[in-house]
Amino acid sequence: MDDPVVVENGYSLTVFLQAYHGLEVQTTIAQAEVVPGEKMQLHHSVVIHSGIPVRWIAVRYPAIKNEIDQEDEILATDPNRWTQTQTLPADTPLSQPQLRNRDARFRENAIL
Repeated sequence: MDDPVVVENGYSLTVFLQAYHGLEVQTTIAQAEVVPGEKMQLHHSVVIHSGIPVRWIAVRYPAIKNEIDQEDEILATDPNRWTQTQTLPADTPLSQPQLRNRDARFRENAIL
């Protein structure tokens, strides 16, 4: 759905549910410099810090319109890691890398 209110509320609900269940979700990539049409390895990690059972059912890649089914039971404090190779679509616009200063008092981005 493209309604910005629904998108924002959906994101807020996701953040709330993650906090409530003690769910830590992270996706990283070893090489941030990827050009359109290039393959990239995405490293996914999920950890739950509560006794509430959680099932990892899928990984969604909205930018490339892809979804991978991932049926796994997430156990308390036992990290679940998974690596998936995806291709950045050839029509992805190029952008400049940016540095973001972590200091909240200084929010300007510096073009490399």
